[in-house]
Amino acid sequence: ADHEDLTKIPEPARENLSSYLTALANHKYSPAHQLPAEINKLIQLTESLLRGIHSASPENNSKKI
Repeated sequence: ADHEDLTKIPEPARENLSSYLTALANHKYSPAHQLPAEINKLIQLTESLLRGIHSASPENNSKKI
């Protein structure tokens, strides 16, 4: 990712993205990367990150009632 692009992301989202990328790298290089618990944790982090991005997007905020 381009460092300049990352500065455009709000701080809470940037922190979540950083945590996610760290977990993803740990999973990738872990000798136990096929353990179901580790895979489920990564899936949950992915879902949380995507929900956060979705809820923070300007088009979704304007549609809220």
